[in-house]
Amino acid sequence: MQARGRWKTIALGDYQLQFGQGLLLSSGFAVGKGAEVITTVRRSSVGVRPYAGLLENSFFRGGAATYQLGPRWDATAFASHRNADANLRQTQDSLAEYDEFSSGLIYTGLHRTATELANRHRLAETVGGGHLGYTSADGDLAVGLSAVGTHYGTALLKRPETYNLFEFRGKNNLALGLHYSYVWHNLLLFGETARTSGGALGTVNGLLASLGPAVDAAVLVRHYPADFHSLYGNAFGENYRNINESGAYFGLKIRPAPRWEIATYYDQFRFPWLRYRVGAPPAATTRCCAWLTRPAKPRFSRPSCASASSRATCPQAPTSRCRCPATTCSKACCCTTPGP
Repeated sequence: MQARGRWKTIALGDYQLQFGQGLLLSSGFAVGKGAEVITTVRRSSVGVRPYAGLLENSFFRGGAATYQLGPRWDATAFASHRNADANLRQTQDSLAEYDEFSSGLIYTGLHRTATELANRHRLAETVGGGHLGYTSADGDLAVGLSAVGTHYGTALLKRPETYNLFEFRGKNNLALGLHYSYVWHNLLLFGETARTSGGALGTVNGLLASLGPAVDAAVLVRHYPADFHSLYGNAFGENYRNINESGAYFGLKIRPAPRWEIATYYDQFRFPWLRYRVGAPPAATTRCCAWLTRPAKPRFSRPSCASASSRATCPQAPTSRCRCPATTCSKACCCTTPGP
């Protein structure tokens, strides 16, 4: 339900959350790098929305509500509990911290074989938190504070590999984040910074600028440490998760003619720690340049009242051409107002 007095949104069942730049909470599809080089670097803070997809791992199940505290303040609270797919294992060491653990969640959503069926809904996941948002009277400034707490019924323990050294371990994770968005003349500044239970700070900050009637630019910098555990985030980046990545992005769009557009971007990033099947911390650069054109819309002229098709539709076709104004050209005009 939406817009019920001061209750902006009330959701019961399956829902999604998206606040700030998606560093902590970003559900659903997000556009990354491509031919559109300006607007895709910024995430929209849409709040609570219903989930109507088919995937089994990209939503929350429970309740969420957004309440208007005042003209410029709103608060959101949410709680979720569901069972996720995971492979559970028994600890072989009697001195280990956990008797049972999972090496990770399974996101495929497939339940075809006996093993996949056995892993279905094995791990209990409980999530709770909230968001407090402020918007200035003129709408130029928006600030929000988010908190997300997660508890797993069974501990998550990745395989003891070097590249998993900084991965999340345990049952509980708490993340706090602050995001902002500010419009000043032809500039839009935005960003979000968050801290997780391990003490790591992740941040993403950007700028969109209109440099002229035909020139737009975008700049974005990001830093996600290797021990930054954002379990539901999907901020801008090269990885599919916001972890173990630092980079800078530059985008430029020029419209030299009414229906022509030149778009280009340059993105340089690196991964501070090892990755799967990568023997050293890698660095890379991606570039793109596109020349786009939008064809002119076709122009259609009004058919002449004296055309053969118009005369053929008249019950009593005139023996000579019709003469009637273009604004009133019709079958009746053709049949009743013949010209010399």
